[in-house]
Amino acid sequence: MRTFVAIDITPEIRERLARFMGQIQASLPGARWVRAEGMHITVKFLGEISAEQKDAIENSLRTINSSPFKIAIGGLGFFPNARSPRVFWAGIEADNALPTLAYAIDEALKSLGFEKEKQAYKPHLTLARLNPETKRTILAAATKRLLERTQPDFGTMTANEFFLYESKLSPRGATYTKLTRFGLEGATTQ
Repeated sequence: MRTFVAIDITPEIRERLARFMGQIQASLPGARWVRAEGMHITVKFLGEISAEQKDAIENSLRTINSSPFKIAIGGLGFFPNARSPRVFWAGIEADNALPTLAYAIDEALKSLGFEKEKQAYKPHLTLARLNPETKRTILAAATKRLLERTQPDFGTMTANEFFLYESKLSPRGATYTKLTRFGLEGATTQ
Protein backbone atom coordinates (compact mmCIF):
# COMPACT_ATOMS: atom_id res chain seq x y z
CA MET A 1 0.00 0.00 0.00
CA ARG A 2 1.15 3.57 -0.79
CA THR A 3 1.35 5.65 2.40
CA PHE A 4 2.25 8.99 3.94
CA VAL A 5 2.02 10.80 7.29
CA ALA A 6 -0.08 13.98 7.40
CA ILE A 7 -2.19 16.39 9.44
CA ASP A 8 -5.85 16.79 8.47
CA ILE A 9 -7.37 20.26 8.17
CA THR A 10 -10.62 21.42 9.74
CA PRO A 11 -13.91 21.37 7.79
CA GLU A 12 -14.16 25.19 8.09
CA ILE A 13 -10.75 25.76 6.48
CA ARG A 14 -11.48 23.07 3.87
CA GLU A 15 -14.71 24.91 2.95
CA ARG A 16 -12.91 28.28 2.62
CA LEU A 17 -10.26 26.68 0.41
CA ALA A 18 -12.91 25.01 -1.77
CA ARG A 19 -14.77 28.33 -2.26
CA PHE A 20 -11.53 30.10 -3.14
CA MET A 21 -10.50 27.42 -5.64
CA GLY A 22 -13.94 27.58 -7.25
CA GLN A 23 -13.54 31.35 -7.73
CA ILE A 24 -10.11 31.17 -9.37
CA GLN A 25 -10.12 27.91 -11.36
CA ALA A 26 -10.49 29.72 -14.66
CA SER A 27 -7.37 31.77 -13.81
CA LEU A 28 -5.00 28.82 -14.24
CA PRO A 29 -5.59 27.12 -17.59
CA GLY A 30 -4.65 23.45 -17.72
CA ALA A 31 -4.44 23.07 -13.93
CA ARG A 32 -5.46 19.81 -12.23
CA TRP A 33 -7.21 20.95 -9.05
CA VAL A 34 -7.01 18.98 -5.82
CA ARG A 35 -10.35 17.82 -4.43
CA ALA A 36 -11.06 19.75 -1.23
CA GLU A 37 -12.06 16.60 0.69
CA GLY A 38 -8.57 15.18 0.12
CA MET A 39 -6.59 18.19 1.36
CA HIS A 40 -4.07 17.59 4.11
CA ILE A 41 -0.66 18.81 5.28
CA THR A 42 1.85 16.15 4.32
CA VAL A 43 4.57 15.66 6.91
CA LYS A 44 6.37 12.67 5.35
CA PHE A 45 5.77 10.55 2.24
CA LEU A 46 6.60 6.88 2.84
CA GLY A 47 5.68 5.24 -0.47
CA GLU A 48 4.82 1.57 -0.85
CA ILE A 49 4.86 -0.47 2.36
CA SER A 50 3.89 -4.00 3.38
CA ALA A 51 1.46 -4.98 6.16
CA GLU A 52 4.45 -5.88 8.36
CA GLN A 53 6.02 -2.47 7.75
CA LYS A 54 2.70 -0.80 8.58
CA ASP A 55 2.73 -2.37 12.07
CA ALA A 56 6.33 -1.29 12.68
CA ILE A 57 5.61 2.25 11.39
CA GLU A 58 2.60 2.56 13.71
CA ASN A 59 4.67 1.39 16.68
CA SER A 60 7.41 3.92 15.86
CA LEU A 61 4.98 6.80 15.37
CA ARG A 62 3.34 6.03 18.73
CA THR A 63 6.65 6.94 20.44
CA ILE A 64 6.48 10.57 19.27
CA ASN A 65 5.76 13.08 22.03
CA SER A 66 4.49 16.46 20.92
CA SER A 67 2.08 19.08 22.16
CA PRO A 68 -0.85 20.42 20.13
CA PHE A 69 0.04 23.53 18.13
CA LYS A 70 -1.58 26.25 16.01
CA ILE A 71 -1.44 26.21 12.22
CA ALA A 72 -2.38 29.28 10.15
CA ILE A 73 -3.24 28.70 6.49
CA GLY A 74 -2.97 31.61 4.10
CA GLY A 75 -1.08 33.17 1.25
CA LEU A 76 -0.37 31.66 -2.14
CA GLY A 77 2.70 30.51 -4.03
CA PHE A 78 4.14 28.25 -6.69
CA PHE A 79 6.77 25.50 -6.70
CA PRO A 80 9.46 25.72 -7.87
CA ASN A 81 8.64 29.39 -8.65
CA ALA A 82 6.10 31.58 -10.46
CA ARG A 83 8.15 31.63 -13.69
CA SER A 84 8.14 27.81 -14.03
CA PRO A 85 5.15 26.76 -11.93
CA ARG A 86 4.37 23.08 -11.40
CA VAL A 87 2.43 23.29 -8.11
CA PHE A 88 0.07 26.02 -6.87
CA TRP A 89 -0.13 26.07 -3.07
CA ALA A 90 -1.55 27.78 0.01
CA GLY A 91 0.96 28.61 2.73
CA ILE A 92 1.28 27.14 6.20
CA GLU A 93 2.59 28.92 9.30
CA ALA A 94 3.11 26.99 12.53
CA ASP A 95 6.18 28.47 14.24
CA ASN A 96 8.74 25.75 15.02
CA ALA A 97 6.25 23.09 16.17
CA LEU A 98 5.45 21.67 12.73
CA PRO A 99 9.09 21.33 11.53
CA THR A 100 9.91 19.83 14.93
CA LEU A 101 7.14 17.24 14.45
CA ALA A 102 8.43 16.49 10.93
CA TYR A 103 11.93 15.97 12.35
CA ALA A 104 10.60 13.67 15.11
CA ILE A 105 8.72 11.59 12.51
CA ASP A 106 11.88 11.38 10.38
CA GLU A 107 13.88 10.23 13.42
CA ALA A 108 11.24 7.69 14.49
CA LEU A 109 11.16 6.06 11.04
CA LYS A 110 14.90 6.15 10.35
CA SER A 111 15.53 2.81 12.09
CA LEU A 112 12.91 1.20 9.81
CA GLY A 113 14.91 2.09 6.72
CA PHE A 114 13.09 5.27 5.69
CA GLU A 115 15.55 7.89 4.53
CA LYS A 116 15.61 11.20 6.35
CA GLU A 117 14.49 14.16 4.31
CA LYS A 118 17.42 15.90 2.64
CA GLN A 119 15.75 19.30 2.26
CA ALA A 120 14.30 21.54 4.94
CA TYR A 121 10.63 20.87 5.60
CA LYS A 122 8.42 23.37 3.68
CA PRO A 123 4.81 22.83 4.72
CA HIS A 124 2.11 23.79 2.24
CA LEU A 125 -1.32 22.75 1.00
CA THR A 126 -1.31 21.77 -2.66
CA LEU A 127 -4.23 23.42 -4.46
CA ALA A 128 -3.41 22.44 -8.05
CA ARG A 129 -0.78 20.83 -10.24
CA LEU A 130 0.00 22.76 -13.38
CA ASN A 131 0.30 21.26 -16.83
CA PRO A 132 3.81 21.80 -18.24
CA GLU A 133 2.26 21.72 -21.74
CA THR A 134 0.43 25.02 -21.12
CA LYS A 135 2.18 27.88 -22.89
CA ARG A 136 4.72 29.59 -20.67
CA THR A 137 3.40 33.07 -21.52
CA ILE A 138 -0.15 32.12 -20.47
CA LEU A 139 1.06 30.59 -17.18
CA ALA A 140 3.39 33.51 -16.45
CA ALA A 141 0.55 36.02 -16.84
CA ALA A 142 -1.80 33.86 -14.73
CA THR A 143 0.68 33.35 -11.90
CA LYS A 144 1.53 37.06 -11.84
CA ARG A 145 -2.17 37.99 -11.54
CA LEU A 146 -2.73 35.48 -8.73
CA LEU A 147 0.27 36.65 -6.74
CA GLU A 148 -0.78 40.31 -7.14
CA ARG A 149 -4.14 39.58 -5.49
CA THR A 150 -4.67 40.26 -1.82
CA GLN A 151 -3.23 37.18 -0.18
CA PRO A 152 -6.09 35.14 1.34
CA ASP A 153 -6.31 34.06 4.96
CA PHE A 154 -8.06 30.68 5.16
CA GLY A 155 -7.99 30.49 8.96
CA THR A 156 -6.17 29.06 11.95
CA MET A 157 -6.63 25.65 13.50
CA THR A 158 -5.07 23.60 16.28
CA ALA A 159 -3.24 20.43 15.27
CA ASN A 160 -4.20 17.85 17.91
CA GLU A 161 -3.31 14.77 15.90
CA PHE A 162 -1.65 13.37 12.81
CA PHE A 163 -2.42 10.29 10.73
CA LEU A 164 -0.90 7.50 8.72
CA TYR A 165 -2.76 7.67 5.40
CA GLU A 166 -3.11 5.29 2.49
CA SER A 167 -3.16 6.79 -1.00
CA LYS A 168 -4.88 4.98 -3.87
CA LEU A 169 -4.24 6.37 -7.34
CA SER A 170 -6.83 6.28 -10.11
CA PRO A 171 -7.50 8.13 -13.37
CA ARG A 172 -9.86 10.43 -11.41
CA GLY A 173 -7.11 11.35 -8.94
CA ALA A 174 -5.87 10.06 -5.61
CA THR A 175 -8.15 8.86 -2.82
CA TYR A 176 -6.84 9.12 0.73
CA THR A 177 -7.86 6.93 3.66
CA LYS A 178 -6.85 7.51 7.27
CA LEU A 179 -5.35 4.28 8.59
CA THR A 180 -4.15 5.23 12.08
CA ARG A 181 -4.52 8.26 14.36
CA PHE A 182 -1.67 9.56 16.55
CA GLY A 183 -2.66 12.13 19.17
CA LEU A 184 -0.58 15.12 20.18
CA GLU A 185 -1.26 14.71 23.85
CA GLY A 186 0.56 17.60 25.47
CA ALA A 187 3.94 16.03 26.12
CA THR A 188 6.98 18.17 25.43
CA THR A 189 8.76 17.55 22.13
CA GLN A 190 12.46 16.84 22.55
